[in-house]
Amino acid sequence: MPAPPPDGGARKAELKGAYTLSSDTASTDNGLFISDKQDTSAVWVKRKGYLHLYNPEVKTTGSTSSNEGSSFFGLNAAILASEGGKINIQKGSVLSSGSGANGLFATDKGSVIVAKGVAICATGEGAHGIMASNGGVVTLERSSIYTRDAHAAAIATDRGGGIITASNSKLVTKGEGSPALYSTGALTGTNLYGDAENSEAIVIEGKNSVVLEDSAMIGRKNGAMIYQSFSGDAQGIGGLLSMTGGIFTAVTGALIYVTNSSAEVILNKVALQSASGILAQARADRWGRPGENGGHLDLKVAQVDMAGDLIADGVSSIAASLKQKTTLKGKVVNASLSIDPSSQWIVTGPSFLNGLAPAGKETLRRIKSNGFCITYDEALDSNQWLGGKQYALQGGGVLMPK
Repeated sequence: MPAPPPDGGARKAELKGAYTLSSDTASTDNGLFISDKQDTSAVWVKRKGYLHLYNPEVKTTGSTSSNEGSSFFGLNAAILASEGGKINIQKGSVLSSGSGANGLFATDKGSVIVAKGVAICATGEGAHGIMASNGGVVTLERSSIYTRDAHAAAIATDRGGGIITASNSKLVTKGEGSPALYSTGALTGTNLYGDAENSEAIVIEGKNSVVLEDSAMIGRKNGAMIYQSFSGDAQGIGGLLSMTGGIFTAVTGALIYVTNSSAEVILNKVALQSASGILAQARADRWGRPGENGGHLDLKVAQVDMAGDLIADGVSSIAASLKQKTTLKGKVVNASLSIDPSSQWIVTGPSFLNGLAPAGKETLRRIKSNGFCITYDEALDSNQWLGGKQYALQGGGVLMPK
């Protein structure tokens, strides 16, 4: 497994706001908030400030002087909460056009933004829709997010992590490397529609998570990527992706892609679509040390029909558990399978198993071979119960030692 990444350090940004509230409680209806200056938020609430906005119109055109400052500390965000500041937004719109001009940004523990019925449009490079860092919290309901340029996720966290909860909202991104969801913290969503035109739908870095319910996510460069870049933005390894209900689609690439990290992916009653025919891929990529930078996926699936392949390279691994009437229709390369009594594997090509469970000939009856040969490594502990023997399978194929 790869070594943990170094702690990342960055100089604190000098934050500014055209409208600033640092104490007391204030509220406005139908207010107009504008900033056209570099590094300046239209609205900045900090410390003991608590701001209520009803149907605001927020516009910023200034760009950032520091991409790190914008991503880590909220520099140049259209609406910013920091140092414990709190903002509640009902309806209205937020439009930013400068680089690094995130729509809503909460940074530091105790900082909270709640937005309901808000339309957010961020068109600059590195301008995310909503973002949290260093323990900030954002809640989004019945809203829409649109981003246009590169490196601009609809929903994202960055260094120090954050907590974002979104529901009943639409997330659309157009730029290169701009997923619908980018997690270095904890992202939770219910009834979301996410469409990333030039990116994965979901990216998880480090030991962080995305948990979705009844959501439709579409990625056009893999469905989800779980990785560790070693940049220091996200600590640890072992990302978690959990989806219950909904639809998960990869237009190109693998539906689930893991590299330079370990990952746990839980899928329950999800409709899966992978145009490439690859459901899960674990392999080395450009991050990490060669020979140590593979992906390691623990895939747990229940009540799902899966059509596609599970593929791992020589420094990677996939362990898939099929439960509660799950069907896998595909080939398996360098992966292990656990198939419960209600589930089955329909083989579509020559396969190589690192493990097969549970032990016993009943498991063999859950494999429909379609005439293909499946080989296994008899030296692995997980295959000891097979005794190095060859077995005839339903459909005319065989299971045999390599």
